[in-house]
Amino acid sequence: SRGLGDVYKRQPPGWQKKLQKGQRLPDSLYYNSQRLPSYDGMRHIDGVSDVIIDNEVVRVIDATQTILDVFGINR
Repeated sequence: SRGLGDVYKRQPPGWQKKLQKGQRLPDSLYYNSQRLPSYDGMRHIDGVSDVIIDNEVVRVIDATQTILDVFGINR
């Protein structure tokens, strides 16, 4: 079983800087990230996913993998 830590180790230096609005999320992060589940009481936009990468929630347009927004997670 591959964890998300394995994905991070294979990324080139500075990949975190690419988690910015308007940038395209790399395939390796998009396809190996954890999706946030949709809840009945939560607004959901068709064609848009919220994914967890490191300590960030990244809202992405699925068709183009374009980042719409990035939210930090406080643990």
